[in-house]
Amino acid sequence: MNTFQVLARLISYRPWSYSCRLLLLLACYGERIIFGLVVQHFFTILPTEPALTLNMLALFLPWILAIIVRLLVCYLATFGIARFTFSAGALLQPPPACSDNEDR
Repeated sequence: MNTFQVLARLISYRPWSYSCRLLLLLACYGERIIFGLVVQHFFTILPTEPALTLNMLALFLPWILAIIVRLLVCYLATFGIARFTFSAGALLQPPPACSDNEDR
């Protein structure tokens, strides 16, 4: 069995395990993008406002929600990655050899 066949079987056996890594990367980088957009908008509005208001602070709510989503995704994806890592090693082990003495 070549490497491609092994990887294809592992991916087809548990596709969600491989998507955990992708989801983790998207959540981490997506949160950084949201933070950058919120800060950019905050500093765009800052010179036009005479004082700091609740509306200006409300701009940070999407960032706070993104942090909560990122933490949840990090927890679940790490759990999925760890579970897959240990189960993939077990799946790659050869089956135990059967002998005639065990059947009797």
